[in-house]
Amino acid sequence: MRRFLILFAIIYVSAEALTIKDIQYTTDPSGASPYQGQTVTVYGVVTAGNEEYVRTPLSNGFFIQDSTGPWHGILVYTTSYDVKRGDSVRVTGTVQEYYGRTEINASSVTILAHRREIPGPYSVTTGEIRTGASTAESFEGVLVRVTDAWVVNPDLGYGEWSISDGSGAVRVDDAANYYYTPQMGDTFRYLVGVLDYSFSNFKIEPRRRGDLLLTSEPNIQVYFNRSVKTDVALYEPATGNVQLDELLAEYIGRANYSIDFCVYSLSRWCVVDSLISAYERGVKVRVIVEHDNLNSYIDSLSNAGIPVIDDAYGYYNSGNYSMHNKFLVVDFRDSTFTDDDFILTGSYNPSYYGTFYNANNVVIVRDTGVARAYTLEFEEMWGSRTESPSYYGSRFGPRKYDNTPHHFVVDGHDIYVYFSPADSSKAHLVEQVNDADRSIYFCIYSFTNQDISDAMKGRWDSGDVMVAAVFDSLFWLDSGHNSESWDLSGLGGGNPWDPPAYVYVDSLSGGGILHHKYMLIDRLGDDPTVITGSMNWTYYGDRYNDENIIVIKDPVTVDQFYQEFAARYEEAGGTLPPGFYDIDVIQSTTTNGDSTAFCGKRIATTGIVTGIFGNDFYIEMSDASDWSGILVYRNGTSQPSVSVGDSLYVMGIAAEYGRNTEIKSITGRIDVISSPGAPDPQAISLSEIGESKEGLLVEFENVQFLESGTFSSGGTYHVVSGDGADTAVVYIKSSTNIPGTSIPSGLITLVGIIQQYYGTYEILPRSTGDFITGVCGDVNGDGEVTSADVVYLAGYLYSGGNPPLSSWAADVTGDGEVNVTDLVVLANYLYAGGPPPSCQ
Repeated sequence: MRRFLILFAIIYVSAEALTIKDIQYTTDPSGASPYQGQTVTVYGVVTAGNEEYVRTPLSNGFFIQDSTGPWHGILVYTTSYDVKRGDSVRVTGTVQEYYGRTEINASSVTILAHRREIPGPYSVTTGEIRTGASTAESFEGVLVRVTDAWVVNPDLGYGEWSISDGSGAVRVDDAANYYYTPQMGDTFRYLVGVLDYSFSNFKIEPRRRGDLLLTSEPNIQVYFNRSVKTDVALYEPATGNVQLDELLAEYIGRANYSIDFCVYSLSRWCVVDSLISAYERGVKVRVIVEHDNLNSYIDSLSNAGIPVIDDAYGYYNSGNYSMHNKFLVVDFRDSTFTDDDFILTGSYNPSYYGTFYNANNVVIVRDTGVARAYTLEFEEMWGSRTESPSYYGSRFGPRKYDNTPHHFVVDGHDIYVYFSPADSSKAHLVEQVNDADRSIYFCIYSFTNQDISDAMKGRWDSGDVMVAAVFDSLFWLDSGHNSESWDLSGLGGGNPWDPPAYVYVDSLSGGGILHHKYMLIDRLGDDPTVITGSMNWTYYGDRYNDENIIVIKDPVTVDQFYQEFAARYEEAGGTLPPGFYDIDVIQSTTTNGDSTAFCGKRIATTGIVTGIFGNDFYIEMSDASDWSGILVYRNGTSQPSVSVGDSLYVMGIAAEYGRNTEIKSITGRIDVISSPGAPDPQAISLSEIGESKEGLLVEFENVQFLESGTFSSGGTYHVVSGDGADTAVVYIKSSTNIPGTSIPSGLITLVGIIQQYYGTYEILPRSTGDFITGVCGDVNGDGEVTSADVVYLAGYLYSGGNPPLSSWAADVTGDGEVNVTDLVVLANYLYAGGPPPSCQ
């Protein structure tokens, strides 16, 4: 009897000692287990619970593994036991082959522990697990991972599709809801799932959306909960009107290993439920909250077993300041793969008003370095690197150190991360402002920091940088909080701006607050930058509260934020682009008679140079319509040289001098965009001269000077129309080549730019070439083009003869110069049948 008991004990222990590999490993070509039909007991950790698969037969079972890699996974078939991912279980049942799939038909399932570490996915090629591969059987029931594969057939029927990494195609099934519709050619950074066998095929069974990452999902993503203005996009439409609580819950649901969640205010059940669900499926979850915002939602997390602390936790922490962070770190704390690590940050608090009323942004960055920085910050507040916080190690507020890395490169773009109060976030924000070269646009909830405002003013006063903003109405011109809206609007404050910036108070539809804290720098410049995060631009935000800011130097991300800014800016009453107006708008929008309504404001515009007078020049819109010309006054400042025909971007102060509208660019920027050539002058009569023609390049045919002799510098002259009905004033600028030359006699075509001087409109010829007399090629002025003109021009060029009576008529090539080329063209025309003269 004793020997029998010993033998029974040996048999029992042997059954208990079976591994999954013992059951799965086979050399049988059919893949059948050597334990088929036998009752076995195995231990393992659930890699895919029966709640994850919604379609049979996998919804009637779960997968377990006792290690990573080949032969270490198996399906447990049962309709009687519910388990979750991460449960450690003991399974007793009969090994069976169900149409070629090895599985255990469970008679008993005992949950030994919850939330155990799950064996990581094993990296394979598609060729190793495809149907027919000799190695595929060894991965049946195993959690596998494929990288750099693409969709080769989006519809094999019954919800199945296939992918390949170039080594052979393998099927993917839809037993779980992973919310992806395959498209031909879609490429995956990775695809994870349990390898199953059914209907004579091996197939990957992803468990949830986090098991798939498309290469089309950028490493930097941006979402907004209010409308965006996609028609201003330079790259691709931004994503607006997003319900951010559901978005946050979805990304929490992508976690496979760890979640660190830092939040100021939490009152959305979908977020709470997603955290609890992640915790229950074995994800390591830690949560930090603001002490003053403890509530029943947070109690639910604690009651579920999730460790939660607030900023009053710990021996040294008081909770006197705000734990104002809003960030999420997912899957950084595993030791296997890094391409699934990401952070989520921005201005969003998952509350009812934060979701449905307040304007917020969310930024997601996939990068293990950035995730590490946020994890280090989290663990400084947590006080430890474990699941349990440290009462004596926890640090909040001014007790923290500057101990995180700050600079990262993601997809070739620089990213900087700073945490308050230790990292001097304000100083880094000011540094970015000081580097602004073209524009600063921002939306802000609370802005009371004078240093940031003064840095912006420095760039504004340089004349190079356009500044535009939308302030939340709560802090607009609010002296109780020393809002910098006073300064920027020029109405008061510590350092009022003159002229004021383009600042507005928000007008959000449906109410709510403008909760953003973002700034866009140089959207169209060489270094486009966006700054966002949790930190309001206040003294406490920089010096006392727990905050984060993220600086992203990526033109696509900046463009996404600009689409949000454009919507808020227009909603508040601004026009786009901020501070930019077409010349015809500047000229035609008047007050007090003919004075521009923009007088005293910094404005920007574009135009083509039509005439240069010393340092000053006129620009005109390309269509040469009424109101479309204007003077740019530089007064000898050192700015880029320009030429007639250059297309320019000009920024300066709108002004009136002698009632002539001008852009004073003494401290402003002038950029040459291209050189398309000057527009043709607008042909008008003397009687049409008036305010709408001010600044325009115009042309008058058949006019005659009333004076004779030579032109003098600064002289005023008069022309009369051919019929004698109308007259006009001609003013000769000293900077032209006209003073000292002969006043043309007889009827001519006169070209010039219209300026006003205290109610008198004057024609400004640019050079002697603007006096067009006779016929093109008629160098000697006798009314004909003959060999006498060749002789006359040769005498002028080579023998010191008299200059042509009309430089326009002598410039037969139309290149603006009279030289030997004109002589050759004229001679070829007269003697060799060449093309006719072409004066411009």
